Amino acid sequence: MPETELKRLVAQKISINKLSSIDEIGARVNLIGTLIEKDVAGGFKNFILDDGTSHVMVGVFEEKENFMGDFEIGSSIMVIGRLRDYLGDRYVVGEIIKKIEDKNILLMRSLELKMGELKEPRNGEKIKLKIIDFVKAGDSGSGVFIEEVVKNMGRTDVESIISKMLESGELFQVRPGIVKVME
Repeated sequence: MPETELKRLVAQKISINKLSSIDEIGARVNLIGTLIEKDVAGGFKNFILDDGTSHVMVGVFEEKENFMGDFEIGSSIMVIGRLRDYLGDRYVVGEIIKKIEDKNILLMRSLELKMGELKEPRNGEKIKLKIIDFVKAGDSGSGVFIEEVVKNMGRTDVESIISKMLESGELFQVRPGIVKVME
């Protein structure tokens, strides 16, 4: 019987206001913030974590009796957990939750997130990358219809973005209405 290797997903360090940009529900995230509210209801404990950019509810299914007693409102906390969605609201199911005593960790995380933002493509660049990926994936040699790209992206401004990409040479038309990626 073959052995299957289980791999744990890496938790993405992210600021709370960027949680809505993660497409994959169930992705692991690593958050640091301040506990601003806590509540215990039955076996489910939850609290609100605020990192200065936004806030998010963190839910915990924990059987330890005094689990939330360790955390006071105003405490700095690191949460590693899975991103979930309920009726359009994002929340995190906490897997690892630790109180942060060393304030230098907060400063370091702030700098890490700022450095990541400098490397991260802007929204306009992200959609261009998605268009290029879609065209490359759908191109069997003769190009991809612009209409297919527009339908797949689900945005109203895709045609104008494609026009700009044609002007800049990132895409080219092999025939009217059919584009390829410039390689």
